[in-house]
Amino acid sequence: MLKSRFLTNLQRQQGRSMDDTCTLIAVADGAANDYGYPEESSSETENVACGFEWVKTDELGGVQQVPQYDAKLRLALGTALDGISKVRLTKLQGEALSPALLFDVVGEPMPGPTCLVSRLRSITDE
Repeated sequence: MLKSRFLTNLQRQQGRSMDDTCTLIAVADGAANDYGYPEESSSETENVACGFEWVKTDELGGVQQVPQYDAKLRLALGTALDGISKVRLTKLQGEALSPALLFDVVGEPMPGPTCLVSRLRSITDE
């Protein structure tokens, strides 16, 4: 078990290393459409500090049961994110991206001792 002060220092350092910025998009079912199906609604949390990292596809291996993803995202512990959220990366290493990059969250985010780690899949058509 990590000692409290040591863990607090690790969490603080993790927060300082998040040099990227993203918008978190929470997706939920909204009102029903004319056919009775719920419309997708969303809410956005902008300017969230994060740590973004591309993942090389050869690191994923050839196992078909493994969900495919393109990147990893680190967020502060307690950040609201789930497996149906979307992420828009707006700044990389402090530089604005134009256009911003859009991703689906793959699976549930994984909490660790210092941060929340999420796998992302790039969205090319929207």
